[in-house]
Amino acid sequence: MDLSRGTWSDAGMSTHPVHDVTRLTHRKEYLFRVKAVNAIGESEPLEAAKIVHTVNCQRVDSGRYHLLLRNDSGIDEGSFELIVLDRPGPPVGPLEYEEITANSVTISWKPPKDNGGSEISAYVIEKHDLTHGGGWFQLLLTSGAPSKPEFTESDKDHIAIKWKAPISNGGSPVIGYDIERRDIASGRWLKINAEPVPNTAYTDDRVTADHQYQYRVSAVNAAGNGKHSEPSSVFTAKSMREKPRLHLDGLIGRKVKVRAGEPVNINIPISGAPSPTIEWKRGSIKVPENNRFSFSTNPERTIFRIDDTARDDAGVYNITASNEFGKDSADIEIIVVDKPTPPGGPLTYTETTPDHISLSWNPPKTMEVVILLDTLLKATKGRPHNKESVTLSWRPPRNDGKSKIKGYYLEIKPKNSKNWEPVNELPISNTVYTVPNLKEGEEYSFRVSAVNEVGRSDPSKPSQPIVIEEQANKPCMDLGGVRDITCRAGEDFSIHVPYVGFPKPTAHWFLTVPKPPTNLCADEFAGDALTLYWTPPKDDGGSPITNYIMKERSSLVDLVKGQQLLYSTICSYTQSIMAKNMTSRVLAENKYGQSDPATTDEHIRARHPFDVPNAPGVPRGVDSTEDSITISWTKPRHDGGSPITGPLLASDITLILALSWKTPLDDGGSPITNYVVENLITVVLG
Repeated sequence: MDLSRGTWSDAGMSTHPVHDVTRLTHRKEYLFRVKAVNAIGESEPLEAAKIVHTVNCQRVDSGRYHLLLRNDSGIDEGSFELIVLDRPGPPVGPLEYEEITANSVTISWKPPKDNGGSEISAYVIEKHDLTHGGGWFQLLLTSGAPSKPEFTESDKDHIAIKWKAPISNGGSPVIGYDIERRDIASGRWLKINAEPVPNTAYTDDRVTADHQYQYRVSAVNAAGNGKHSEPSSVFTAKSMREKPRLHLDGLIGRKVKVRAGEPVNINIPISGAPSPTIEWKRGSIKVPENNRFSFSTNPERTIFRIDDTARDDAGVYNITASNEFGKDSADIEIIVVDKPTPPGGPLTYTETTPDHISLSWNPPKTMEVVILLDTLLKATKGRPHNKESVTLSWRPPRNDGKSKIKGYYLEIKPKNSKNWEPVNELPISNTVYTVPNLKEGEEYSFRVSAVNEVGRSDPSKPSQPIVIEEQANKPCMDLGGVRDITCRAGEDFSIHVPYVGFPKPTAHWFLTVPKPPTNLCADEFAGDALTLYWTPPKDDGGSPITNYIMKERSSLVDLVKGQQLLYSTICSYTQSIMAKNMTSRVLAENKYGQSDPATTDEHIRARHPFDVPNAPGVPRGVDSTEDSITISWTKPRHDGGSPITGPLLASDITLILALSWKTPLDDGGSPITNYVVENLITVVLG
């Protein structure tokens, strides 16, 4: 509908729910409606939205309008904001002179009450020269500040930036921009362009690799340079295509140790371009971000934080920095120390004697946190008996919970008391301690706790009550002061041997069998015989050695061959043992019996004291006749340890298949190295 005519007209047909309406008149207002058509006819029209039309609207028409639609089925309503744009109202006076000098004046005013529906972009200032007359002249002002410079891209030899033009040009077109740069190392701002830059982008190609810079920009118009922009962020002259790297030099040992409840704060400098993506894992599981675990990363560093740490947070964490050009990763161990948990109960007595109590307890449940107190308390040997004290000792723990053990605390409670009393005021730093002031016949219970640098654990469960009284103890002698005694026949002597035991042991003195002989060995091999030697035992048992007993066994039949009664430390074997492996044993005997046997370390085999000689050199012919051949050879290199008695000479005549062996000797019966073989048969071949 053309609102100026008030009648509906056909705007075209469409087979789709979208249609372009053409042949409209500029600045005219229209309403539209749509009908659906099929073979039967047309539907009712879909009415267009109502339009509120205001002719020659003014700024005072601006405001929020409310629309209410009503019919028999109900109502609908809504609102909208109408903004009528117009020129701003005049600035609010009075115009005040803030400062006046010989060639300048500073004036001030207040913004207009009505900005015309849009933010004020600038003010136009005019002056009127009252001295020389004339009209009003517009003053030229510098432009406003451009936007904060932004980073575009960089490499080791350049940095590219961009910015947006100022909102106000000061009443004169911007003809370009001046760029200033500040090296973070020096802190001074320097202009880096010779002529104003005509556009809003610039590439600084006079940078030093890995240096950091800031930039600011000012717009230039006919009045000069305007205000500087806000300084940019710090940009680094580095490549935009760089593999990530984690800088862990400040993380000593790649370990972080905190007390339970304290936060973990790991600050790691990083590099890489584009800025790498950081991922933290514990084992193969990615660490989730929640109310205790948090991460923050910028192009220069990444921070990993754990609030309110617990023992379960301890472990090895993996950090990986990655981008499209590679990745870098590292393992960091977080150690959370806490005071020990109490040793496991019950505290039990493993042994009770007249002068000591042996206690044992189970390790704490938290095996890694605290000490593994798999420790047995027992009396220390060699200490004097005292019915009013007990000396205890124990083994150090296998695991100190990654916090050095400072010591242990023992507590004691008499049977009829409700209170536990400390045994020691200071930590027991070693593994031996004497519990004093115990009363014989009294019942006591004990419990133990451990302490490390984090604090003292809760005590273990108490032991069962035990009565301090004499207990059975096997005899134990101290022979450290006993020495050999030599005296004349008829003289008296005494031996003092300290011992302990309960009940009191009965002492018996007696002599005993000798110790076994020593240094049993074989020697003097003679082919069909050998000789065994040994030395007498170091202790004859208090009675002289009467004889030795030799026993032998052949390894070929594994049977005991018999025994010999000997009265010296030497024994010879003869032909019966030739080429056999023998095992021999020797026993010493006194009137109280036989000693343990002395046995050879290895099997003994009777053999000759020398070996067979090596083979002589190859025989070669020296001379020959019709019935003889003279041959010679060289001596063998080794005679086997015995002189050569003579060679065996073999002649092999293939045609008659005869073989004869002879031993040639010289007139003196000594072996020779040449010989004439006679009575040979002449053979003609052809």
